[in-house]
Amino acid sequence: MLHMPAGAGRSRKGEKGDKALPPVLLYDVAKDPKETADLAAREPERVAKMTATLAAWQASVEKSLAGGDYTGSTSVPPPKKKKKAAQ
Repeated sequence: MLHMPAGAGRSRKGEKGDKALPPVLLYDVAKDPKETADLAAREPERVAKMTATLAAWQASVEKSLAGGDYTGSTSVPPPKKKKKAAQ
């Protein structure tokens, strides 16, 4: 499991030395369900691959929220409005 803490890269106020939060944490939850051993430093290639996959998904979500999935030649045109009959 890849975990990106909120505020990653910023320092933790009030802690000894104001340690910076790590940018990502990596755990093998099948073997370590309590998430006690961070594997990110030992598996940088896996972290890079998972981070890239996450970034691509986030970009896709942002595009979808902005309506980007619903524009272009493959989209279905909106229904035509019916004209009111003259009275």
